[in-house]
Amino acid sequence: MKKLLFLFVVIAYGSLTYGQKDMTGSYLEAVQTTYQPGQTVTLDLIMYNGSPDNEWTISADIQFPAGVTVNGAIDFNLNPPILDRYLVYGGATGDGVLVQWLDPDGGWGEFFGNSYAYATVNVTIDPGFTGDLNLDYTIRGDIWGSVPHEVYGTYTLAPPPVPLSNWALGIGLLLISGFIVVRYRRRLA
Repeated sequence: MKKLLFLFVVIAYGSLTYGQKDMTGSYLEAVQTTYQPGQTVTLDLIMYNGSPDNEWTISADIQFPAGVTVNGAIDFNLNPPILDRYLVYGGATGDGVLVQWLDPDGGWGEFFGNSYAYATVNVTIDPGFTGDLNLDYTIRGDIWGSVPHEVYGTYTLAPPPVPLSNWALGIGLLLISGFIVVRYRRRLA
């Protein structure tokens, strides 16, 4: 009787949770947090499938802004890689392009919930590019169960900090020293 009751509970629980898959908690980010205009750099990407109930990832894409030229990328892979579990780089290159990684075997999903996948994208940033470098992304699940099956977000690379020149430091120290001398002389008088 206990075995029959246990089997009933397992089947009932499975029927309640099956079909409630979603992509909540998934995100895409880069290891880098800043960029330098005029440089070619390889961005190290990390995609997390945060699905609370194991909806599998079937695709991801990133819209690069104008002024950022994509030179190439590699596939998204788990670490360590698992045979037949990767998203294929779609091959887009150029200025301000949409880069896609797709399921190579028909859309049943490649990365299970609570897993990380890694890829790189090589880009050249225009010398005149200013402001935040926003990477707008979409991660799509295998559409089984409940919404959301897509997660949207933006990962931002900050512009380089404004450097403080040696001249500015020297003038600042000179002004502070002058203020201290004047203040000290007034006390003596």
